[in-house]
Amino acid sequence: MDTTIRNLDSATYRRLKARAALEGRTIGEALNDAMRLYLDRHGERDANGARVSASRSLGDSRPTPTDRHELRATRVRQAWRASKADPEIRTVARDWLARHPSREPAIDELWAEALEGRGPLHGWLEGVDGALSTVDIPLRALLSSHPFVTYLRCSIRETSAT
Repeated sequence: MDTTIRNLDSATYRRLKARAALEGRTIGEALNDAMRLYLDRHGERDANGARVSASRSLGDSRPTPTDRHELRATRVRQAWRASKADPEIRTVARDWLARHPSREPAIDELWAEALEGRGPLHGWLEGVDGALSTVDIPLRALLSSHPFVTYLRCSIRETSAT
């Protein structure tokens, strides 16, 4: 759903926007989480007086941020496997990465290393447990900056059920 919200505190909005960007999330995802937390914290109750989570009370059947993150991780690993089977996919990914750098050079460096078959991100893509333990960048940010052009359209966006 698209909407306009007026009278937001500009400093708070900028902090939330920066935090969402660091986590590789949209401002909409961050605001949805904040609204759900607010509703949960303030004790929404059903007709019987029992606490109801915000997502249940809103009838929300959309994927949660965790669901979206897990699906993105699955799709990026699928793209990785495809790039191992087809060197052209890896070449396209390298070219795309060179022409479309992210705002975080460290993320680009991790992807470049992975495409060369080395580094902690390569280990994660190969399914090595704890491979990213030495990386200070959230996995969500790494996944949202993946260079697999054919899989860029596979990101999950919230859509209105109406």
